[in-house]
Amino acid sequence: MLPEEEQIHDFEKSKLYLTLPEPTTVFPRSRKLPVERKETKWEKFAKEKGIKKRKTTGMAYDSTLKKQVARWGIKSKQNKLMDVPIMEEKQAGRDPFQDVKTEKKLRVVKNRLKQTKNA
Repeated sequence: MLPEEEQIHDFEKSKLYLTLPEPTTVFPRSRKLPVERKETKWEKFAKEKGIKKRKTTGMAYDSTLKKQVARWGIKSKQNKLMDVPIMEEKQAGRDPFQDVKTEKKLRVVKNRLKQTKNA
């Protein structure tokens, strides 16, 4: 054990310095380098126009209910569109529930086409 005056208590004022040699071994990466992806049409357009992405909240104002409603999920605005009012008379050859389903399927197909064009 060192005498009281030579003991090192402060690590910033250490009397011992050690220099290590430069590393000579180059280790390979475990994964490939990330590839730069192409900008989508929207990203190019947004960059030209100076549009910045904003964070959206989970709630949106519904003017018919006059209150905040969830954007997605069970009680969302989109699911409110699925509510079809009770009809007095049945129209010949039309099912309102089926109409809503087909409209949704058309929206989904249209969105997928836009996604494939964008890529």
